[in-house]
Amino acid sequence: MIVMKKWFLLLSLGFAISVFSQDSLTWCPNPKIAAGLSLLIPGTGQIYNKSYWKAPIAMGLEGYTGYVIIDSWKKMNNLEDFGRGLDENSPEYAITRNDWEKTRELRNIHLWLLTGFILLSSIDAYVDAHLYPWVSEMARPIERTETGFMLSPIADSNGGLGVGIRLTLDLP
Repeated sequence: MIVMKKWFLLLSLGFAISVFSQDSLTWCPNPKIAAGLSLLIPGTGQIYNKSYWKAPIAMGLEGYTGYVIIDSWKKMNNLEDFGRGLDENSPEYAITRNDWEKTRELRNIHLWLLTGFILLSSIDAYVDAHLYPWVSEMARPIERTETGFMLSPIADSNGGLGVGIRLTLDLP
């Protein structure tokens, strides 16, 4: 119960950081913070990047694999305790040993899956933070011009300047 309260508190903190941060026009997520949050708690890097639809996916994948790992460990312990009371030459011992091996294999597969999901979630948060200015730039509405061609200045979040070129084609 205490662990759940800590998780909820940390999730709330990540959500508060993303929602109550600076103005959304000037705010840009830090990729290192996003990746770090995602490594610590599933989905918080995505919440920090304001990719709210990705957070439940990361939480679900990592949570389910974590559940399977814990459940497999419990089953392995129970099978081990049961096997200690059996004679090593009995058929029950062989069945118990076989079940223990299958459960261990399932646990190991899910440990690898969990590692992959954590790394994938962290990389996703890191890349999303880097692409955040580009996504907000691409969300700007397209303006129609009379000549069909327009140059406009563009400033990025790092203070750099550039030129945007817009070409409008009227196709039949």
